[in-house]
Amino acid sequence: MPLRVVSCPLVFAALLAAQSYQGEITGLVRDSSGGAIPGARIELVQLDTGVKRVVESDVQGRFYLLQLPPGPYRLEVSHTGFHPFERRLALEVGTRAVVDAVLEVGAVAESVQVEAAPPLLETAGGAIGTVVDNARINNLPLNGRNAYELVALSPGIIPTGAFGLAEPAEKRAQASFSAGGSRGLSNDLLLD
Repeated sequence: MPLRVVSCPLVFAALLAAQSYQGEITGLVRDSSGGAIPGARIELVQLDTGVKRVVESDVQGRFYLLQLPPGPYRLEVSHTGFHPFERRLALEVGTRAVVDAVLEVGAVAESVQVEAAPPLLETAGGAIGTVVDNARINNLPLNGRNAYELVALSPGIIPTGAFGLAEPAEKRAQASFSAGGSRGLSNDLLLD
């Protein structure tokens, strides 16, 4: 039962409601000299389900894989006359990953695997999020089984409203939180 807390500096609540909690992967395919490689084959496999998606890079070498469910993935980029590039990554709820692939000139039978990659950084948007994993949820006590109290585990979160169990159930349902100094209504909580 992962918990994802998202803080978005949006002015209009209607825009917040339109946000998607699925992930996406974008990137640029280049050769070792920095030139774009159009028409490269990008294959993405979700490791839990085996579902495969295939796209091609555009004339500028860019590719977009949108509306991806959270989970572990294997991304493979290939083009004739270049070594294939492979990377494993895990998408969390609402993650936008940027994976730039540099293909080395060589035979198709050879491949380059990146095993130790730096963690994914959010560079395309202003949303900040934290995932509270199952191990932490199972090992922490919940006073009265109020799962919304797990929001306070995220850095920069200040619970406001009626998070405590002393309040009647109808007031607990109005509980909100401030994330990074934002207003309570400009945050969102996804409980799976």
